[in-house]
Amino acid sequence: MLDHAASVVRALAPWTTGGMLPNFAPAADGAARCYDASTLARLRAAIRTYDPQGVMAIGRALSV
Repeated sequence: MLDHAASVVRALAPWTTGGMLPNFAPAADGAARCYDASTLARLRAAIRTYDPQGVMAIGRALSV
C-alpha cells in the first residue's frame, strides 16, 4: 500500500507547489505555508485590520 501511495505522489509531483491546504495545516507554522507571499501579506493585512484581537483561529495562525 505504501508503494502505491508513493507512486501516486511521484505521478502528481509536476503539479505540486510544496504548499499545503489550509484545512490540513498542522499549526501556525504550517498555516503560513498554505499561501504564496503576496496572498499571505494580504491576509495578514486583513487580519490586522479586521481581527486585531485575534479572535478568529486563522488570525492567530497567520498573525506573525
